[in-house]
Amino acid sequence: MKQYDLKATTLFTSSPESWTQSVYDYNQSFGLSPPNSKGGGRLPLGVLVTGTFPDPYAGQPIPEWQKSEQKGASAPVSSLNPKPGQLIVVGCSEMFTEQIVASGGHLTFFLNAVDTLVSGGKLVGIRNKQQTLRILSIPSTAKRAWLRFLNLGLMPIVIVGVSLAHAAWRRRLREAYAGA
Repeated sequence: MKQYDLKATTLFTSSPESWTQSVYDYNQSFGLSPPNSKGGGRLPLGVLVTGTFPDPYAGQPIPEWQKSEQKGASAPVSSLNPKPGQLIVVGCSEMFTEQIVASGGHLTFFLNAVDTLVSGGKLVGIRNKQQTLRILSIPSTAKRAWLRFLNLGLMPIVIVGVSLAHAAWRRRLREAYAGA
């Protein structure tokens, strides 16, 4: 990264508990070991890399895409002009499988990643304002009866009580003023 002057911005990380739990059998069977000497902590899972990416075939023949029918023809030597670009590196491609994308959560990330790479992130804020499905639960019969009593019974009683108290207070003021 430093050699080619590339800049990395971490998009999301693992939890602080990564690689801190002992799962010896699982790790041994797959040959896994903690990725750092501390043995755990937040690790980057998604990174946005920006800069001018080098030509991996500079000064070498470009690999053939398909078998050419001409034998003995040498492939052209790579001579690309590198330009600044962006690359999003994600730690696991499993999040973009058809079943997981259909659930919706990772689909939004995927579309935001495409928008970031295509438009420089100018459209990302729009997609985040999508409506979410909010399902209201139906209250029980007892709760509905209590709410109905509060709205149709208790509130009118409170309003009538406050009004009568206010009228009585005004009458006392009027009598006090007339008697004085």
